[in-house]
Order: sequence, then structure tokens, then C-alpha cells
Amino acid sequence: MSSRPALNILYVEDAAEVRELSRELFELLGHVVEPVGSAEAALLWLDANAADVMIADVSLPGLNGIELLRQARLRWPAMHLVLSSGYSHSLRPDQFGFQVFMLPKPFDLDDLDALFRVLIARSGRA
Repeated sequence: MSSRPALNILYVEDAAEVRELSRELFELLGHVVEPVGSAEAALLWLDANAADVMIADVSLPGLNGIELLRQARLRWPAMHLVLSSGYSHSLRPDQFGFQVFMLPKPFDLDDLDALFRVLIARSGRA
């Protein structure tokens, strides 16, 4: 467990196995995570809860991850947005018109730790 500040993370991933393994990695790094399986569930959760960070898979059933991040930026502008994809080579963070961090799949503990360090520093909580 880290001595750095904990982030409240909303993790949106439709693959149950990936969602559970990722949750375990986030928690190993000392963060609090709410895993959900769809963009619609994420929006409902955010209506009643706060998150520092939302990490969303690109390919979600129904509303996709890119559209989810667009809606989240409008409704919760202070939240850090991360797009996760196994096809991230075709996506660029500058193509969205707002700040998006990229998390290529597959990711490991070191990838997550590096991302979370940046997000903590950007939130002024380091």
C-alpha cells in the first residue's frame, strides 16, 4: 500500500474478469475503486457519488467509452478522465478536445502506478 493520497476511481469495464483483476490492482496501490460494467451504470453512479478519476474502456455495450468521457467532461469537469483500450494506437489524447489520459491494455501495476502518480500530482494532492 502506498503512502501517497488515495484516489477515488470509477472503473468502467464490461469484461467481468478484467474489471475484477483491475480492481485488485487499483486497491493494491492504495486507491478506492468502484467497478461498473457499463457507461450507463457509470453515469448513474456519478449522479450519487464523487470520483477523482474515471477510467473507461473504449468498447462498451450501449454508450461507448469515448462518448461516456464526453458526457462526464460536461457534467463533472474536475474529474480526471482516462481512456483504456487494447487499440490505443489508433487513439490520440489530443483528438477529443479536452484532456484525456490514455491507458493502453494490457496494463500492469507499474503502468497504473505511473498513471496514478501523474493524476495525483495534477490534482495538487501530492
